[in-house]
Amino acid sequence: MAAVIGSGVLLALRSERLTLEGALCACAALIVAVLPMAARLAEDRPGPLPILPLAALFYVPFFILPPLLLDVTWPNGQPIRLYSDAPELEFIGAGTTGTILAGLIMLVAGMALSRRFRPVDAVRLPTSSPRRLAMIAYGAMAVHAVLLLYPPLAGAASVGQLLRPTGLLAGSLAVAAMVSGGFSRLEIVLILLVLLPARLVAGLATGSLNNSLILVACIALVLAALRRRAILPMLAVVAVAACLYTPMQYFRMVTWGPKSESLNLRDKVAAFAEGFSRNQFQPGGLWGAATSNAQWHPYSNTLGQLVWPLLKRVDQASILAVVVQRTPGEIPSWDGHSLKHLPLASVPRALWRDKPEERFGNEFGRRYQILQPGDTTMSVNLPWLTELYANFLMPGVVVGMFLVGLGLGLIEISLNRPDARPAEVALCATLLVPLLVPESNITLMIGNLPTMGLVLWGGLRLGLWGGSASFIDKSAKIQ
Repeated sequence: MAAVIGSGVLLALRSERLTLEGALCACAALIVAVLPMAARLAEDRPGPLPILPLAALFYVPFFILPPLLLDVTWPNGQPIRLYSDAPELEFIGAGTTGTILAGLIMLVAGMALSRRFRPVDAVRLPTSSPRRLAMIAYGAMAVHAVLLLYPPLAGAASVGQLLRPTGLLAGSLAVAAMVSGGFSRLEIVLILLVLLPARLVAGLATGSLNNSLILVACIALVLAALRRRAILPMLAVVAVAACLYTPMQYFRMVTWGPKSESLNLRDKVAAFAEGFSRNQFQPGGLWGAATSNAQWHPYSNTLGQLVWPLLKRVDQASILAVVVQRTPGEIPSWDGHSLKHLPLASVPRALWRDKPEERFGNEFGRRYQILQPGDTTMSVNLPWLTELYANFLMPGVVVGMFLVGLGLGLIEISLNRPDARPAEVALCATLLVPLLVPESNITLMIGNLPTMGLVLWGGLRLGLWGGSASFIDKSAKIQ
């Protein structure tokens, strides 16, 4: 009901640059996007993690709301242009929002069909004592720390590729062990006040918010799943992202600039603090002085300075609109070009030394004149929906999004069953939470999933083998 009412309000307030047909499709897509969450709330015993509902809800802020909020993101007639060199959009019509609606319908249909399959019992993990789970979490932390402290190892063929998710696994397992009583109070204090903050600071120091945010989201989801208090951890993640994103832009400008190699830790801390104050407490700070005229900051108040960069960051509908309006009339469809490596993407690089690297974000940006022809370093986000349309037009969206929903659903029903053990919840979160924000091309995000999943599952199964059945008794109290 809330989605219907909200759709009506947004429809009444739509921008003149969004056609009526386009607005109707966007409002319909908004209703479709909330259906999986409504279905979950109606279930008697849903799985611990709301994976499928969140996969559908991703499209609300990234694809559905941006067209409905055009005059908020691009006020006073500001050009609809995410990148300074990107083509300007005069309007967004039903071609774009209809593609979003069709993709969402097929995604939800694939999810629904997956419910008709039986879970694969062979992937179940052994039961074990909470302390055993805590020790495995320590092991994952140690592996992840080695990869962080020794970059050459992380860059070695297949090593970083297969073991990079150990950070997410360590966080998820640690939460599962805490909830089930596997850690002492001293250990919990050490993890929450020392190890976790150190990991987040190390991630933020790179100038990227994404990896740290996924780690926090993974931890919050597992905590919510095992404690059944989903709303507070999720709201906390959203609040953290909202508060950190804007100052991180200034921090990235400083730490990724020409003087980045000469910066020490004190310089980076000062840059972050300056970015926070400029962006949120000093009207007209960073965005009024450091960006081009085409990207001037239209808001001078604190709230506007906080929200406006976020609105631009999550807007993937404008890029999709460029693709829909120019393909295949001006630019031929890719005909599977960006998916050509998918069949062999799970082969470890150690076994295939000449394995191609995925750099289609840059190629895509130059192909659609979003980037300069000579820019071979910058990458443009290529979400799955946009990639499918760029390759196969609407038939690709219909078939591709259905397969995505079916694939996510099949993994989810086996690892996220109502009676899932905490270790299974942790593994499910490690594998699927990064896929809830599919902003990169399909091969890059899921090509390595089978091999990586097998390695992590095998490691967990080996570590949990022969554990005490007392774990069942304690986890039963949690659920």
